[in-house]
Amino acid sequence: MQTKHYVWLAVVVGLAVGIGGWLLFTPKTAVAPASSMTASTTIIDLGNGTQLVTTGGAKIIETDILVPAAPKPPAVPALAFAAGTSADLQAALQSQYKTLAVQLKTAPTRVDLWLQLGIIYKIAGQYPAAVTAWTYVAHSGSSPSNYVAYGNLGDLYLNFTREYQKAEASYRGALKLQPSNADYQAGLKAAQAAQ
Repeated sequence: MQTKHYVWLAVVVGLAVGIGGWLLFTPKTAVAPASSMTASTTIIDLGNGTQLVTTGGAKIIETDILVPAAPKPPAVPALAFAAGTSADLQAALQSQYKTLAVQLKTAPTRVDLWLQLGIIYKIAGQYPAAVTAWTYVAHSGSSPSNYVAYGNLGDLYLNFTREYQKAEASYRGALKLQPSNADYQAGLKAAQAAQ
């Protein structure tokens, strides 16, 4: 049973190292401007920077990825655990959470830290906190990690919270920045089929 917990710890540490390395070696890209809306357009905010857009009665999900270049970082949510989380996993996540929280006090705009923090929240079953962390990254301007945050949100909404419109909108946001990503294309199709 303890081996299982060490595997989780290894997965979390591996993800953190992988994201950090990816952020260091991925070139920055610019975000393309969003299309303009007509006067007959209805917009409903779905949260996480996405909107449900209807034009002439047709439903279109569009992601608003044009945000201020330097949004204010959110407060770091406290770490809580879903019922049934083992003590070993709680200890491992708590340790990583404390390290990230200290780093975010000195560098509150580091999107790689927010991505890692979102993973910790997701594993702990604290989905609203994961949404907070990844939404900040998704709205962080032209960072190359924007599409990763949108993809993480899409997965969370599709497979964990079952909010299919938000999943669809999140995957669309990821695909605007990374159009050839097969995982995001599959996630988008799954979210559309689930509605």
